[in-house]
Amino acid sequence: DSANYVPYGRWDDVEIGALHLYGMPLEQMDGAQYTLRRMPYVGLAIAAIVCIILGGSFGTALIPVRAVICIAWMLVVTFGASVMVYQLGYLEGLGIQALSPSSGQALFWISPSVAVAVLVGLGLDYDIFLMDSVMEHWQSGKDGKSAVVTSLDQAGTIISAAGIIMFLAFSAMLASTTPMLNQVGFMLCVG
Repeated sequence: DSANYVPYGRWDDVEIGALHLYGMPLEQMDGAQYTLRRMPYVGLAIAAIVCIILGGSFGTALIPVRAVICIAWMLVVTFGASVMVYQLGYLEGLGIQALSPSSGQALFWISPSVAVAVLVGLGLDYDIFLMDSVMEHWQSGKDGKSAVVTSLDQAGTIISAAGIIMFLAFSAMLASTTPMLNQVGFMLCVG
């Protein structure tokens, strides 16, 4: 990567030529920059794929747009809470190491990348499950409000139970001594 090339190296005021820096830390820094630079494109690609697949499946534009807005809001809240906890130290007073900023007081670059993939998948899974039930009741002749109420009555308990199980499973990551796993676990619990 061009960021690891120093064109004119000097040592004790003696020009020693060009330096090419390499190694695992620099490769990880390059990987982090590459990944974070591409995150907006990944977000747009995810939104487009969701709209195409859900729009084709449900035959309407409103369900995919609503799904994208809801998932985007969930991600904003999740990453906002993560910044508050792991960068600003809002929960540091609790004395829980897993909810305190790491030594660099920043989110690890891979934490949001992992969390986005899992949260979008889980969020869509539960959303599609509910929306399919709503559409089924609506197509059978119920008005919109009755279709939603009936679907929530039928699927709400299952979706809530699945959410609680996922929360408990992901909260186990907070018991880790690895700060990156703490951050991913926190993001998955909040999301």
